[in-house]
Amino acid sequence: MKQLLAITIALLVGQYAFAQQKLDGLPLNSSVLGTIEYGKKRFILPDGEWILIASGTCFSNIANTRRGAPMGGVWLAQVRDKQLARLIYILANLEQQRFADDWIEDPCKRATVFAKTDWSRNPSDQYCMTVNHYVGLMSNPTGWSRQALVWIEENKVSIPRTMVAVDFHRVTRPDLVNIRYYFNPEIDGIASAADRAWATSEWQKDLIAMDPARLAYAQALKLWGEALGPFVLAGIDRKEAPIGVPPLAPFPIQGT
Repeated sequence: MKQLLAITIALLVGQYAFAQQKLDGLPLNSSVLGTIEYGKKRFILPDGEWILIASGTCFSNIANTRRGAPMGGVWLAQVRDKQLARLIYILANLEQQRFADDWIEDPCKRATVFAKTDWSRNPSDQYCMTVNHYVGLMSNPTGWSRQALVWIEENKVSIPRTMVAVDFHRVTRPDLVNIRYYFNPEIDGIASAADRAWATSEWQKDLIAMDPARLAYAQALKLWGEALGPFVLAGIDRKEAPIGVPPLAPFPIQGT
């Protein structure tokens, strides 16, 4: 029994320790899994293989008229039966910001989401996790994100009406990071939302309790996000990961 447990632990550790692949400069359509490095930070990919469908750079918004720090962004996807099953969006500074207090970002104050867990200490040390629904995804992407829509269209992948995402935001004096894990509830057996508007969707926080299946789905993502939080933070801050392995994402996809 002990031997079996040791093997199981080793396999789990191996899944997440597998080749810290670097996303910087990786060509589109590349497959990655486990833990990736991007902009000198580590990011955890939930179980399965992910396809890089877009990457690019931009500049952050800062106060006054000064140009901000260079930012790098990527989109990663998992597809099942020509349906968009999962997405990951990462936007992170590639260099540390010199203008320490000038980030025009305050993401942890948002109160209109289904759930929020805020570990922030002060305005210069923000870290939070939210669960929120997104409608009309990829309806009008701009800049480098348009690559993702081109990839989706070329591969004839259908986009669900609504996706539910676990968002992590990190804002410190030198760093600005957002990582968003999207889940397709339709793939996981929940009927498509009838209302296409965000404010009146069945996933809206004031309406979701009317549907026990949707409520349970969002709550499961909240619990996963809270458990994953310390691992995400360690990767962003370039610190040693917590003891143990990151929690497996709920609703695993077969065949990815």
